[in-house]
Amino acid sequence: MNPIPGRSLEWEHYLTRPFSLFGTSMWQAWYDSDLIRELIGASMPDALFIEEHTDVFRSYREKGQLEAFRAAIEHIVREEPERMASIFEKAFDLNIQAKEAIQAGSHAYRDLDEVIHAGTELALHAAVIPALALPVIDTLKTEDDHLRTMAEMLRSVSYYPDFNTRIIMPSVMRVLQGSGADASLAPFVTVKELHERDFSALAARAPARRAGQRFVYEISGADEHITLVDDPMGIIRTLEHLPLPDDIGHEELRGQIAYRGKARGIARVIFSNDMADVEFEEGDILVSINSTPILMPLILKSAAIVTDEGGVGCHAAIVARELKKPCVIGTRYATTFINDGNLVAVDATMGVVRIIA
Repeated sequence: MNPIPGRSLEWEHYLTRPFSLFGTSMWQAWYDSDLIRELIGASMPDALFIEEHTDVFRSYREKGQLEAFRAAIEHIVREEPERMASIFEKAFDLNIQAKEAIQAGSHAYRDLDEVIHAGTELALHAAVIPALALPVIDTLKTEDDHLRTMAEMLRSVSYYPDFNTRIIMPSVMRVLQGSGADASLAPFVTVKELHERDFSALAARAPARRAGQRFVYEISGADEHITLVDDPMGIIRTLEHLPLPDDIGHEELRGQIAYRGKARGIARVIFSNDMADVEFEEGDILVSINSTPILMPLILKSAAIVTDEGGVGCHAAIVARELKKPCVIGTRYATTFINDGNLVAVDATMGVVRIIA
């Protein structure tokens, strides 16, 4: 068993995302930025990330920090809705700016610091805060749907993936190249290492990944610790008190009903944001960590949608209702226990997904 980093902290599973190590370090930079403290009055400086699959990181937050972060969002939605509306309005402006920047290219920014700030601003306003605010908005007893409409519009479109590919990563590669480091190793560097121009550990990471090892990334404020391990699932099972597959009855998973209906088909487990090489036939079952606008071509062809994460206001739930497709969200472990190519039955009248073969 691999040792568990940060065992002195009480970790709680937060989200899982298809990010590289660099993308994961950016993810953390959003949550421990001056900007997030300015916007909501809370931050999460402590985090643990475990690479569950290649370039798919499972994140854990210190329980007290996560509770305070969620409480700050809830307070603004309930007590200061005008403040939340202003954040959403800013998000629409940032989406326009991001679209223009993507068209102009990465040279639209002076340096990497400016690029990272722009990416953080875009992600927080247009993705992170709307996603956390929407479940709270759905609990409000009000006839004014203004906040909900804005949040759902922001959840239905995302410019951050293109901004990352077209703006952030080329900027990172230029810094590496200018420092004499291998620019192709950009996915394996962290924001902290870029700020400090310390790339001494970078060269060893690619061979370890090719050998099948995966990252465990722990960060607390300015301190970060990166290790490569052979058995990330061993750490995940221990952290989440997760039974072994043979003990969980994993042929059946349960989640929340997002849209009622039944479907049966071949499961396609999707982790990547890159749709270029994805095999997906009409009538397949889409199984993913969550749903984003990038997955819409697959959603349209799918017979049903199954996700690890999500609530009634998540992207998967919204599009499932619009398209009238059976959808079960919040299963927690669908992408862990369902293999690509499994025959599965989705019963979204009961919130059950069964692995048939």
